[in-house]
Amino acid sequence: FPSHDMVLKSRFIALWGSLSATERAITSSSFVDAKGLRTTQFVNTDGNYNYNVRMMYNVQAFKRTNVGAQLGTQFNRYVNLVNGDRNVNDNRSVSYTIETNMWSEEWFSYYLSFTARQHRAVSSLRPATSTRYWSYTGYGNVSLNFKKIKTRFDIPLELKVYQRTSVFAQAQNIWLLNPSLNKILTKDDRLEARLSVFDLLNQNNYVNRDVNSNFIMENTQNGIRRNIMFSLLFHFSRNGKPMQ
Repeated sequence: FPSHDMVLKSRFIALWGSLSATERAITSSSFVDAKGLRTTQFVNTDGNYNYNVRMMYNVQAFKRTNVGAQLGTQFNRYVNLVNGDRNVNDNRSVSYTIETNMWSEEWFSYYLSFTARQHRAVSSLRPATSTRYWSYTGYGNVSLNFKKIKTRFDIPLELKVYQRTSVFAQAQNIWLLNPSLNKILTKDDRLEARLSVFDLLNQNNYVNRDVNSNFIMENTQNGIRRNIMFSLLFHFSRNGKPMQ
């Protein structure tokens, strides 16, 4: 019989979503006096719900290389009281993601993902005024594996960017780079040395933008910044084989 070589390509398509609602939800009731002093208590209310829908497509474009895209939308309705008036807050976001990865048993592998997300929030007490901004996130990892010298170099990367707006006057750009170098020290591959650097660029911060109510806030907290760690690791088994 004649022989035929077949190239199998993977393809992944997915669609998923969720919906949730809360009856008699605990919400805030705020009173603001003429001097701007705010007093808050908690009450029960109805009308809170949220949903999200996401679609994903991923295909093998080249040998060991996949590319994909995602499209998603998320909606959250939060009801609270302001000076005794019912306030309905609608918070919606739409996200667009592209990603690619290559896996190889040889020396080079990588994963990259980038997401652009559009945010829009509006309050029923101020329907003519809405908060709109873009945020961007990226994740990636590049791995270099030098088998002959039993050494691996990993470069994880995380990106967070928040657009500057009339409400949020300062743009927030955070790059996290956490490289590590791993070296096998023994012939049986059980003893490994690792040198890792967390936050090489010294930019680690935690940013939270709250646009779920008519009180719009941005909180920035300092996280653990640049540090270096040296580790020795002993593996009790390799490839599922227990120690003798």
